[in-house]
Amino acid sequence: MGDVKRINDRDLEDLIATKKDAFGVIFMATASIPCDHIRPEIEALPAALHQRLKIYWMDVDENPTITEELSIDSVPILAIYRNEEEIVRYEGPYSKEALKSRIENLLFKKK
Repeated sequence: MGDVKRINDRDLEDLIATKKDAFGVIFMATASIPCDHIRPEIEALPAALHQRLKIYWMDVDENPTITEELSIDSVPILAIYRNEEEIVRYEGPYSKEALKSRIENLLFKKK
């Protein structure tokens, strides 16, 4: 998926434990119509955010244990993590523009 790197359960655990900067994980299933619809939006999101947020994607069917532990009970879900915590979760097939706006307000808005 271009700038969006595929990860597995071990990768995600390592990212959560070690990465201090915010990052996003899109949880998707290969046989999901909503996931098919959001895929181009997610692929375009890093560029829309000027590469300020790294985005990863995980196939829930290939990683059932961690997705169950994280209560990923529907797809697609974009979860944003920072400092070992999930800070927000966007459920459903959002547009790139809607995700960009929400993420910018959450992470990059000047105070």
